[in-house]
Amino acid sequence: GDYVFNDSSRMFIRYSRNALAEERGFRYSTVSTLNVAETSGNTPFKRENHSATIQYTKTLSPTFVMDVRAGLARFLAQSGNSIGQGYDLRNLGFSDTFAKQVPAYFPRFSFANYESAGSTPVLNDPISQTNSAQVSFARNAGKQYQKFGFEFRLQRAYIRNPGFIAGFYDFNQQFTGRNPLQIEPSSGHAIASFLLGTAAGGGVDINTQSARQQRLFSFYFQDDFRLTSKWKVNLGLRWDYLGPMTDRFNSMLRGFDRTTTSPLQAPPLSLKGGPLFAGVGGDRGIFTKDWNNFGPRIATAYSLNSKTVLRAGYGLIYAQSFNDPGNAPGFSQRTPMVTSIQTGLPENTLTNPFPTGLLQPVGASQGLSTFLGQGFGAPYYDRVLPLTHQFSVEVQRELPGNFLVSAGYVGSRIRGLDVNRSINEISLTDFNRGAAALTANVANPMAGKIPGTGLNGATVQAQQLLRPFPQFTGITELFRSEGKQRYDGLQTMIYKRLSDGLNFSVAYTWSRNFEWRGYRNPQDDFLEKLPVEWDMPHNLQLNGLYDLPFGKGKKFLSSAPAIVDRVFGGWQVSAIARIQSGWPLLLSTNSVPTGRDPKVANPTLDRYFNTCTQLANGSLRGCDANEQPVWTVRQAFTLQNFAARITSIRRPPIRNLDVSVLKYNKITERVGLTFRTDFLNATNTPQFFNGPVTDVNSGNFGRISGAMDQSNLPRFIQLSLKLQF
Repeated sequence: GDYVFNDSSRMFIRYSRNALAEERGFRYSTVSTLNVAETSGNTPFKRENHSATIQYTKTLSPTFVMDVRAGLARFLAQSGNSIGQGYDLRNLGFSDTFAKQVPAYFPRFSFANYESAGSTPVLNDPISQTNSAQVSFARNAGKQYQKFGFEFRLQRAYIRNPGFIAGFYDFNQQFTGRNPLQIEPSSGHAIASFLLGTAAGGGVDINTQSARQQRLFSFYFQDDFRLTSKWKVNLGLRWDYLGPMTDRFNSMLRGFDRTTTSPLQAPPLSLKGGPLFAGVGGDRGIFTKDWNNFGPRIATAYSLNSKTVLRAGYGLIYAQSFNDPGNAPGFSQRTPMVTSIQTGLPENTLTNPFPTGLLQPVGASQGLSTFLGQGFGAPYYDRVLPLTHQFSVEVQRELPGNFLVSAGYVGSRIRGLDVNRSINEISLTDFNRGAAALTANVANPMAGKIPGTGLNGATVQAQQLLRPFPQFTGITELFRSEGKQRYDGLQTMIYKRLSDGLNFSVAYTWSRNFEWRGYRNPQDDFLEKLPVEWDMPHNLQLNGLYDLPFGKGKKFLSSAPAIVDRVFGGWQVSAIARIQSGWPLLLSTNSVPTGRDPKVANPTLDRYFNTCTQLANGSLRGCDANEQPVWTVRQAFTLQNFAARITSIRRPPIRNLDVSVLKYNKITERVGLTFRTDFLNATNTPQFFNGPVTDVNSGNFGRISGAMDQSNLPRFIQLSLKLQF
């Protein structure tokens, strides 16, 4: 709503809420109103949006205006099982000891070859909220228009994912079959194992809930002015500061320490490194503070004559990312159920599945010793914001008949894109030793020092000891600011302005889009250049709208009776057609090209490309008569020497038509009724732009038919009715 205080002051307030609550996939009980063992995880299933804005505008002088705005945007996603809350576990035969260890909730049971029982407790994933405030000033001084101001945003995300707080328990035939070392369909039964309480596996989760936050501050100044009656210039400067992400409970890593001596000593290894935690020995933020984000902008428009305009512009724009690395190891803990120590003999049963108690999250207390013997990801502390250099030049010409044509070049260069890199891999020199040497079992200096992990045994594969940080397995450094992207495009358009009830546009774009976002092999020291996944060199779009010439004020039936006008008048038809090149083909890392052209003369859904493959034993598979192998199978411990995306074959192109038919009826001077029908994919044409199977080891290699579903929806018709008053 609007409220006018006086001629110079006014206020605007708006609030909107959109709540979706669905009931889907329920499993109903036959003996009670509610089913505490409900399995769908959709009690509740909610998606809810809230949006609020308040704006105050003050005219300080005839040429000077102040605008103050505050806003809130909140999104909630909720699912899980609320019916199982408060359930007394002793009703299922669990002991008092265990019932006191966990919250009262119906647990999760899964049975081999049968429907499960129970699901996860209610979770929120996520609750995201943005609070914003802006103050802007505008000054109009004849040929010059200036605007400057300040913007603040507080971004928060809360994820409540309790996990299996009362436990999950899996049952198969193992403990009721005749041979505990082999599961046989004809021997043993999962339900029998359940009745005995002998689970094959299980566990209880104790999870820390995350509460993320980051702040954005921005200042900007913009000046529009005319140098001459034909020449207009726009200059601007913006400064952005995005503070590092923090968590209320410091449950995040803030990097990986590569140099400090590890608390774990295992001579002759000289172990170094370990995870760094937010709020421990440093800042609570997980990234460095990046203060120098100044973005200049310049644009100009020059009228060559009364019908021709030349435009050009450049801008440096900083992204506003929300890089959440997830909870740090140690802040959530799963206690596994010890089901068997001696083969074939159950150790613990459902009566008291965790007799020694539940493991508790250790948080950051173990420091560099956290997650020894395991792998994890840690954010790159020196991350900076990605930036985009964007530039364009365009010429626009007005033609007779209400036509407008334009052609222009648009380009961009993005720097500082996020790249994830594995930092605990063996060197290229060591990799070249070969599979036999790397997989050989050798004495393990860490034996007995990392219990409960795969690095605690007397021996270990030789390659593990060759890692830079052998006390860990895989370590991924997240959000490294080293990726880049390049876009170049020729954009043309013909536009027909509305006349005689018709307007339409035809737009064609030729473009190429490349990125450097990943390493082909962990041992590589350079980023691989690839076409982006959505690279489409050719893009043609046709858009039209036509007011049918029937009814009052139109060419036909303009003086027809009211009843005729209500039937034949007020009709409008619009359509959007899209014709695009296919996306690049994404290859599986198993499929090694031999260098031969994989195209076939007549690609089909059953054989989209040449699938002729030479196997490791020299035999051929998937070959038609007289074909030579186009592919081989990549073997273990070989480097990838081919691009992950290729454009010699592209995925099927996109061809789509959407049509809308609208009927407007004027009921009174102030009331109107609009009926609208939308035909999405009006021609009901199946699209397969997700492409074929590209894993050479798959029996569906090269196939779409029977292997991939159509990528689009079938024809979808939606009806809507709107009352305007």
